[in-house]
Amino acid sequence: QPVPLPAPGQEPLRRGNYLVASPQRYNPPGVGDSQLELPRLLAEAKNEVRVQLLDYAPLSYGPERTRPYYAVIDNAVRAAAARGVSIKLLVSNWNTDKLELPYLKSLAVLPNVQVRIVTLPQASQGFIPYARVIHSKTMDIDGQVAWVGTSNWLGGYLDNSRNLEVVMHDSAMAKRIGELHAQLWDGPYAKPLELMAEYPDPHPGTP
Repeated sequence: QPVPLPAPGQEPLRRGNYLVASPQRYNPPGVGDSQLELPRLLAEAKNEVRVQLLDYAPLSYGPERTRPYYAVIDNAVRAAAARGVSIKLLVSNWNTDKLELPYLKSLAVLPNVQVRIVTLPQASQGFIPYARVIHSKTMDIDGQVAWVGTSNWLGGYLDNSRNLEVVMHDSAMAKRIGELHAQLWDGPYAKPLELMAEYPDPHPGTP
């Protein structure tokens, strides 16, 4: 006999600090749905959104040729940029494979959107598999709201795998997230995405 799914969780109060998680059908009461909350927060942005991720693409899990299109986050980012919000997106150099790179480039051509690729130097002892990459998943909205979680902004994270995020309506935390983002953004390892450039396919597990 199949185990019944838990009842859907109630929506958070959306003030102060609270948790959201995915997929929503497993959330306990009071824990909201990451897949609903992220675009809702982006829709409330007024001036600037700073995002740091390992991976960004409107693609979901699946075989290479049939990866389903996942527009939930991408639509919200583009809508924010269209109404004049400055979007500053930092992603890792693992985000430059032939399937995901075109989506990054299509985002970077938009007014109000800047994308930078972060490439960390190899460790002094040589190549370390699945290491030396930015891994944080953070967002600062207008210096007022901070988002810290486990989800890359890629289909499959917010709808098919278990992830947890904390939303903080706290200007001190948002400012700190923004400062860390700016430090990397202006540092030597972050380079603007070049629209006409070819990037090598990443090989996280092999040199």
